[in-house]
Amino acid sequence: MTSNSETIPVGYKQTEVGVIPEDWRVIRLGNSVKLINGFAFSSEYFSSDGPIVLTPGNFKLDGGLKFDKLKTTRYSGEYTNKMCLLNGDLVVVMTDLTPDCNLLGKSGIIDSEEIILHNQRIGKIVVTDNQVSKQYLKVYFNSNLFSLRMKETATGSTVRHTSVSTINESLITLPKLTEQEAIAKVLSDMDAEIAALEQRLEKTKAIKQG
Repeated sequence: MTSNSETIPVGYKQTEVGVIPEDWRVIRLGNSVKLINGFAFSSEYFSSDGPIVLTPGNFKLDGGLKFDKLKTTRYSGEYTNKMCLLNGDLVVVMTDLTPDCNLLGKSGIIDSEEIILHNQRIGKIVVTDNQVSKQYLKVYFNSNLFSLRMKETATGSTVRHTSVSTINESLITLPKLTEQEAIAKVLSDMDAEIAALEQRLEKTKAIKQG
């Protein structure tokens, strides 16, 4: 925050979340999105076959999704279409088992050829404001700022939780839609480049071991 004795730079303004560019705005997240809870799937039907049940274990600490064999749960029981997530859905972790609560609030966007089931520990974010970019929200949820809010407001001791109301009450800064999309694209391109380098490194290690 800027004290009264400090001068706000030209082109910026003071808001409840700090000094931001004049053409940005601050919104309460719940006014621009709808958060939908998932479904309870009986562990009795967890198996190595069937569609994937999305769990916190499928989220990366720096954001995004992963579906390796070790941390991917599948479901052999019955389910309906409304229990399935669709490609393009923005999802967020609502329950965290990590010691430092670093996974709570992390997000990813579904992009899979397999059926992904919407588990109760995962929230689905539906954007209701046409001036808010889903990709930009993903960047925001994976930011250090939002992670700090999740840690400060989390409930529970060993298992940490967040809630629909906590996420809805979050205040975020928004540039214009075109700038949101540009920011998200730059960061997405960087993530893709890093992923490609990591994949190349793994192949190189495998060749060396072979």
